[in-house]
Amino acid sequence: MKVFSQSLLKNSLGVFFSIAILVGCNKEFNDVGVDVINSNPFTTGATKVSVDVTHKKHLATQSNNLPVYRLGTYNDPIFGKTEASILTTLSIPQPSNLNDTLNFGLKTLFVESKDGSKFPEDETVTEVYLEIPFFTNRNDQDNDGVIDAYDVDKTSPDSDSDGDTISDVLETQNGTDPLNKDTDGDGIDDNEDDSTVNPNKDIQLYELDSILGNQNATFTLKVQELNYYLRDLDPSQNFETNQIYYTNNSILQNYGGTVLFEDTYSIDDKEIIFYEEDNSETADVDESLEVSSRLTPRIRVPLDTAFFQQKIIDKEGTPELENSLNSEEYFKGIALSTSDFSDPVMMLLNFAGSQIKINYTYKTYDNNGTSTTTDDTLNDTLGEATFSINLSETIVNSVSQEAYSSSIVTAISQSNPAQIYLKGGAGIAAEIDLFEGQEGQALLDELKASDKLINEANLTFYVDQQTLASAGGPSEPERLYLFNAETNQPIIDYYIDMTTLSNSGADKFIHGGFLEYDDNTKGLLYKIRITEHLNNIIRKDSTNVRLGLALTSNIQISGSARVLSDPQEYTPLGSVINPLGTVLIGPNPTPENTDKKLQLEIFYTDPN
Repeated sequence: MKVFSQSLLKNSLGVFFSIAILVGCNKEFNDVGVDVINSNPFTTGATKVSVDVTHKKHLATQSNNLPVYRLGTYNDPIFGKTEASILTTLSIPQPSNLNDTLNFGLKTLFVESKDGSKFPEDETVTEVYLEIPFFTNRNDQDNDGVIDAYDVDKTSPDSDSDGDTISDVLETQNGTDPLNKDTDGDGIDDNEDDSTVNPNKDIQLYELDSILGNQNATFTLKVQELNYYLRDLDPSQNFETNQIYYTNNSILQNYGGTVLFEDTYSIDDKEIIFYEEDNSETADVDESLEVSSRLTPRIRVPLDTAFFQQKIIDKEGTPELENSLNSEEYFKGIALSTSDFSDPVMMLLNFAGSQIKINYTYKTYDNNGTSTTTDDTLNDTLGEATFSINLSETIVNSVSQEAYSSSIVTAISQSNPAQIYLKGGAGIAAEIDLFEGQEGQALLDELKASDKLINEANLTFYVDQQTLASAGGPSEPERLYLFNAETNQPIIDYYIDMTTLSNSGADKFIHGGFLEYDDNTKGLLYKIRITEHLNNIIRKDSTNVRLGLALTSNIQISGSARVLSDPQEYTPLGSVINPLGTVLIGPNPTPENTDKKLQLEIFYTDPN
């Protein structure tokens, strides 16, 4: 899943649109009946129309039933610090047969205890791991063995990413590391080393998508029991609708329980590899060098074994684990929080593959081929098993947002401001009105009464580069999302645009909204095409609805999340999961930004 497209089409879109323009300019038309009709039956023109803008500041937004969840700290030099923790219930697996009870080892608790101490399996927890995958990819456009994120030239297999004069593809074939000029660390570069052994030959690197900030930062990761039951359904609505939790909840502060893990942690972009155990009977083969399984990069930390021994394994056959409802109320969940960052970093985590793995041993018995138990004997070898608990769909983000500066508070309280502030999460959105006031309505009436054909209509949002530069050049959101503010649904241009550019994340690139860059690779503008939306207003008498504007993490995430407000409001899901922010030139700019004023641009054809 591509949640944040960090390098969107800076070159690809430019090439595509250049080709489109060249094709359009080279069309040839036959002059039919030039002596009979006007040789210039059409004229083209363009006009710019003022728009009205207001801001919408969100106190808090829905923080459950989201596509992804945030963990960590992000420090925006303009909008301040955002901190996020995660609360989740657990889904303890139950027997497929409702008449069966949950048991560990080979025997049920009834069989284990029917003959005193003869049959107890003495299940003992050996290790417990929490696993939550990152969103990852391994795109390798030139198939040279180096993924695009680390390839110095991702279009050429002959590139030399580590600078040792050996091409990436050749190093991959030879078994040396194309990202390390001295693969074996003996002080001799690969291009001069006659005998090089790659100690990491089995390990694959991944690009970690949706990591914001310093990926190499260290921080304290804390996992603890949650003593609060996160309900699925809302009791105030007679349990007929989903329970809504908001980002400003204080559940963790009030209901944090036993600490299961707390230690310094750092993100790793390498896969996790497990090797086979060496078989002493095969002296000529070392099985410990053979890979048994692989895991994609993820948070993987050990949890308190004694806690899970008492909380889960020792509860075999008890009412607490008798069914899923009992188990959810008994073991309510866990919470993840972070602190003590060497540098801020925010992670968006893939809970689809998250789980707690409990590895345990148990005693096994040999019945010696008889049906009686009097001659059963205890085996010397213990059995081993894994019991996996899934982190369920009831997941909640707790998010704290530092108070905005007085200049931002003043700006977003004004109509038609000089600057438009957009912030994801429980942040700031904008609303746009087209053809407002007497002048705007008169122009709309004129367009409806005329024969003008609307060829293209755009809203162009220029980045306030001066404000961003003075703040140190913060990370900029790669895309804006325009929607119907009254229905919280996309506009028609979104739906009819089925375009995509492979390997780039450029879905719906005609509708647009991508960040376009200047010659210094600084964000310059976002352009959103609303041609069909405008045609519907002018030619099909559709309602001229108010439009909403927010940043987004992924244009395909078009659903809405509730906003804590009265009356009830909504905001785009794609914005809720994105902690970034930006500043745009508004409809009433300062004199130096007059040429970048936010306006509706209309290109039309007028029959003569």
